[in-house]
Amino acid sequence: MEKCGDMLEHLLEGNKDNTLNRTELISDLFAFFVAGHETTASALCWVVVELAERQDIQERLYEDIVREYRNEVPPFESLHHHPPPFLDWFIKENLRMHAPVDLFPSRIAVADTPYQNQVIPKGSYVGFATDIIHHHPDFWEDPENFDPERFSP
Repeated sequence: MEKCGDMLEHLLEGNKDNTLNRTELISDLFAFFVAGHETTASALCWVVVELAERQDIQERLYEDIVREYRNEVPPFESLHHHPPPFLDWFIKENLRMHAPVDLFPSRIAVADTPYQNQVIPKGSYVGFATDIIHHHPDFWEDPENFDPERFSP
């Protein structure tokens, strides 16, 4: 059978020792499908909202894309791997302001762990919230302002 490199193939390849039963494999595939759908849908909804509220950004994106592709429809791979700069910045800023996943699962420290001149005690829960990081003034200048230019080089 020809390999296609999809998620199921990778799960089966990684499960050669049968540590996951059929139900667990199906459950994992379902989780990947739902998680991928939910995050993509959320990100795209926020793209539409931000574009609807910001005529200036719509116009700049349009000009950037027309300048880059001269009214030709670009192949998807080109947009994916080499997007026009302002489009790239806009998407990054959209994801910063409206992260599709804002809280990652915690982990438990299995040993006392040194970290930045402190020690995380064994048994402590460690996690991070992208929503807090993405809106924190220690990391971003004027964090509540939607500004794609912050990602320009």
